[in-house]
Amino acid sequence: KKRNKGMKSITLKNHIVLCGWNNSTESFIENFLANIESQIKEKQKIVCVVENVETIRNQYEAIKSFHDLHKIELIEGDIKQDKTLKQSNIIHAKTVVIFSEDSTDASDEKTLLRALSISRFCRKFHLNDSSTKSKRRDIGIYSDSTYIIAELNNEKYKDDLLAADVNEVVCSNNYSRNIISQSIINHGLSNILDKILTFNKGNEFYTIDLSKNLNKIFVGKTFDELLIMLRRVHIQLIAINVVYHDKYNNKIIDNEKKLSLTQSDGLESSIIINPSSKNELNRKVDDDDVLVVFAEDEHDLSKKIKQLNNLLKKAPK
Repeated sequence: KKRNKGMKSITLKNHIVLCGWNNSTESFIENFLANIESQIKEKQKIVCVVENVETIRNQYEAIKSFHDLHKIELIEGDIKQDKTLKQSNIIHAKTVVIFSEDSTDASDEKTLLRALSISRFCRKFHLNDSSTKSKRRDIGIYSDSTYIIAELNNEKYKDDLLAADVNEVVCSNNYSRNIISQSIINHGLSNILDKILTFNKGNEFYTIDLSKNLNKIFVGKTFDELLIMLRRVHIQLIAINVVYHDKYNNKIIDNEKKLSLTQSDGLESSIIINPSSKNELNRKVDDDDVLVVFAEDEHDLSKKIKQLNNLLKKAPK
């Protein structure tokens, strides 16, 4: 009964916290659960923070089913309140997503307040956490450690969200308008983009983590070299995500630190999509970078990388 009313505290770690509810949230959760079941072997529980759990369970049949099957957790409360932040165990969440509740400026302002509350709560925890004090002395400043993605209607709030330790801001209006503009110039482009961005069997984004032993064959290669290598086994390279770690081997997600490190490497962005500058063309990936690719499915991806390993072993030196 306590769980069904959204009163139970979360003890999970590396979970995903969703806050803000709109008419498309149910379909997002359905698609996301289907996606992670096919792509990610370890279970990742979704925790939804909503204003009224009973209403959500009654109005959304799929959500009620997922909740009954323990595929998701529901928490009733206001994410701006410390009590709810503690209850969702947001400190130990892998990712926090703030959805825009509608298309108004008031919704964006609400998203900003939620982001500020989450950021303040996480900062306060880490500044008082004895296990991180020695690390902070070495680093010298607070380091962002909670990954937040926020949905936005109006881009004028973007800088404020980034200043509130939001790591990714998705401006839905910009995407739709840009797609329409491009489709006017290039007929049929929206159909192509829809095919690329919609989860479907046969064409899906996957990542190749170069820290894993199977993927060591890619370390030390440039974008163009990787492009040719992967096409040998029918994998399409989309981008290189340049990843940085601190001396404690924690992934750096703080935007200012990432930008500083990226600039010191002579790169305009930590994501290389279509290398054109000398530094981008000549940069060789290291063992903590991530490749973004198109492949049929996760099993097929691993199978083809093993195939590529075998081909390279047999190739004359």
